[in-house]
Amino acid sequence: MVLRGVHRRRLRPADLRLERLLKDGDSLSATHRDSRGKEAVLMPDGTIELDGTRYRSPSAAGHALRRKSTNGWYFWAVNDGRRIKDVRTEFQSIKLYES
Repeated sequence: MVLRGVHRRRLRPADLRLERLLKDGDSLSATHRDSRGKEAVLMPDGTIELDGTRYRSPSAAGHALRRKSTNGWYFWAVNDGRRIKDVRTEFQSIKLYES
């Protein structure tokens, strides 16, 4: 099964904003036991701001916090507790339904 336009490039948090699954200013919470309580913010341009620095991907923001390779889609969660990987899956389902 191929999702048109979804797997041709990497998804970014900005894509999830466009579908209104995430909103500008949404708080993202670190879920790893070593980083719990640390928060980042989704910015209007789709970047993630952490400690005053903006990152283009969830993984880059997670790496900056943990100082090692991090799957940012699994690492960050939104306020309702869903990891952003689950929000990404919802986005992909919407796009599959639309195609």
